[in-house]
Amino acid sequence: MKTLLVLFLGASLAAPALAGDLAIGTLRTRDHEVRIVPGDPPRYTVTDRRSRVLVREATLDEIARRFPDLHRALTRGVAGAQDATLR
Repeated sequence: MKTLLVLFLGASLAAPALAGDLAIGTLRTRDHEVRIVPGDPPRYTVTDRRSRVLVREATLDEIARRFPDLHRALTRGVAGAQDATLR
């Protein structure tokens, strides 16, 4: 079964614990939310479905080591234009 990924661009304050972070994007999966925080390089904050912070402002390399599935979704996930399926 494919997991639906949704990417929202712009500021979002979905998790109260992260209200101070200005996100440039959010990736939501069934079990996690990844907030992309601006920087050089960008940083990633991962929360679980209960909004508990699992890692704050990690690099993409740290995400790859700790959350390989999320890393794959961040770097390779592409939604189809007509039906939002992953390719």
